[in-house]
Amino acid sequence: MASLGALTMLTLSLPLFLAGAQDYSTLSVIIDDAGLFVIDAEGRRAGTAGDGEQIEEIPSSYVYRDMIANDVTGEPAKTFTITVGIPQPAEGIYRVIVSGVKQTVSNLYVDAYATDGSRLPVIETPIDLEPGSVVEFELRFSPAPGATPELKRLSAP
Repeated sequence: MASLGALTMLTLSLPLFLAGAQDYSTLSVIIDDAGLFVIDAEGRRAGTAGDGEQIEEIPSSYVYRDMIANDVTGEPAKTFTITVGIPQPAEGIYRVIVSGVKQTVSNLYVDAYATDGSRLPVIETPIDLEPGSVVEFELRFSPAPGATPELKRLSAP
């Protein structure tokens, strides 16, 4: 015979199972030719300064650096893309810090999906960068279906 606690747990979890309560949410922040850090409300970081060292303190986060060398000439890549991904991100405020590694105009992208797997509005904002420059943003995020992420620039290079 099941205990009252087990029965209560089964009763509470059954509607979630029947409703397909799988969480498909994800948050991705992407930039070309710059360092990128995303910092959650607890101060945990995910990202890289652009020098190759990757930090993944946010649970389940990943940092991906994409560089493609010239297959014909063997010349090393001249550009790179940094992606910071956070599966099942918490609702709240994130800090996004972009650091310049060369003089360029780059676009910062925020691409996210809600808990039901629906795509949330994409944010794209251009940034003028110089070596050593730092630009900080505040990102308000909710994984709820129909939510709209908000990105606010806090500093300029």
